[in-house]
Amino acid sequence: MANELSICRGCGKIFGTTPGRDLCAVCGRTSDSDVEAVARALLDEDCSTINDVMRATGFSRARIERVLRRSPSTRHALDKNKSCSKCSKRAAQAGSDFCFRCRLELYNSFGDAADMLFAHLEPLEPPSFPKGNITGFRDSLAEKRGRARAGRIMATRMPRVK
Repeated sequence: MANELSICRGCGKIFGTTPGRDLCAVCGRTSDSDVEAVARALLDEDCSTINDVMRATGFSRARIERVLRRSPSTRHALDKNKSCSKCSKRAAQAGSDFCFRCRLELYNSFGDAADMLFAHLEPLEPPSFPKGNITGFRDSLAEKRGRARAGRIMATRMPRVK
């Protein structure tokens, strides 16, 4: 099997592709050491948020997020350790910063705020139509149907398919 060439996603150099790798040897070693450093911070130092991992490793937020994208097991360890941002008593749900109870409170407060806004809105007046026999779309459609056979008037103005 011939060795294929590929461009490294980390540095842009051309390298000989190995199965399952999209980084050159130098970037691969750097990536592996980054994953080890983040995993060590999560397991040994009990970091529960990205900010804690930033303090423990000295990496930037973007670099940590890149490591978490590349390593699902590390991402799972961070999600498992994450506590609720509001109450800090319970574990946060997967893909969220809040626990179930705090999420319900948040959704309820959104509903209450929407009710308050709608209570202060003034109802709109119905649109005025020109004076005459026709007062709206429904009436004009009924008038057209009265003048012609009912099957010939199409409200959508689409051609009839036979």
